Amino acid sequence: MKSTIAKVTTLLLALGLSSVLYANEGQTNSTQAQAPQAAPAATDINKADLEKFAAVQTDLEAIRDEYAGKLEGTSDPEQAAALQQEAAQTMVQAVESTGLDVNVYTQIAQAVNSDPALREQVMKMMN
Repeated sequence: MKSTIAKVTTLLLALGLSSVLYANEGQTNSTQAQAPQAAPAATDINKADLEKFAAVQTDLEAIRDEYAGKLEGTSDPEQAAALQQEAAQTMVQAVESTGLDVNVYTQIAQAVNSDPALREQVMKMMN
């Protein structure tokens, strides 16, 4: 049980980071300095894992959209918590179905968030 909760928490954090892909789409790079993050260098990520990461983004976005709609439709906190856990488990399954480990997914998401060139590479893979 603890392992599942840790996976879900890790994935949700990564999803928050990887959503930068969608938020930054079409924007130019900012000249502001950003705080450095501990993320693997793009050269540390193998191409197969990067392709899996890119491929699962569409599925994860669909899951986020589906559950966002469900969450908007409930005012019961217990039901909302259950929906959030269900969404997280569905996302974990989606990531793992690609053959990626949740921790690897998280590392890639952090690298994509901090490396504009890597982010661009993932965007190209998604199209």
